[in-house]
Amino acid sequence: EEEFINVLTRSRFTAYTEFGCCGGASPEYVKKYIMDEKDYLDCSPENPIWVSHHAFNAWSPTSWLRIPENEYYFGGYESVDELLELSLKVQRISYQSVFEEIRKQWPHCSMAINWDFNEPWPCAAGNSLVNWPAEPKPALEGVRAALRPRIASIRTGRNRYLTGECVEGEIWVLNDTAEASKPCKISVYAETGGERILISTVSAGEVAARSNGMSGRFSFKVKADVQRFFKIILDVENSPEMNSEYTFIHKKAEQ
Repeated sequence: EEEFINVLTRSRFTAYTEFGCCGGASPEYVKKYIMDEKDYLDCSPENPIWVSHHAFNAWSPTSWLRIPENEYYFGGYESVDELLELSLKVQRISYQSVFEEIRKQWPHCSMAINWDFNEPWPCAAGNSLVNWPAEPKPALEGVRAALRPRIASIRTGRNRYLTGECVEGEIWVLNDTAEASKPCKISVYAETGGERILISTVSAGEVAARSNGMSGRFSFKVKADVQRFFKIILDVENSPEMNSEYTFIHKKAEQ
């Protein structure tokens, strides 16, 4: 099993087009625009309403709700509400990490166009950042965070970690502006259960205009008490507009 973000870190293309990560619509959206409660609870490839609104058999038997990915990241789900909400979280995490990785490959790569931005009609699941008629999904905020002109950024090979594994990552400064970034100190925190733990401090040098630079590394061991969703946070001294935060998934090994 290999996550797409790990494949992407080894890729060297001049453009990335029609990439995407699927996610369901929110439970509220599905029940408001698409189906009643009875059909909602019957979420399966045998239900023609879920099928016709692209949760299943839209491109492949599992697209676009992608229950196998839910199994990989979480080990399953207990309700339709949970399935949709978890898929939206994975979609946001994936889009943010993919866009930032593609930015790191500048100037060799100069294009990133995801499929797709918005849906033309009510869909129960899909790759879009915005649901019809104009309802943003969490992934839109993830893309917005990834594409700020100047940011502190991380590079990791995965978004899911088992108990006992280590998040091994690099710290970067991405600078798309017309001016060089100033040297800065970047504090790296892990956040779980409301507690923020300092795990590294990196001194980043000047990064030239319209360029990127790797400044250091960090490591964080995922212990048994780390929550299902935990964060790595970058705090840039005197430049809060460059701060970034990333959500990761902890899958208990016994699952």
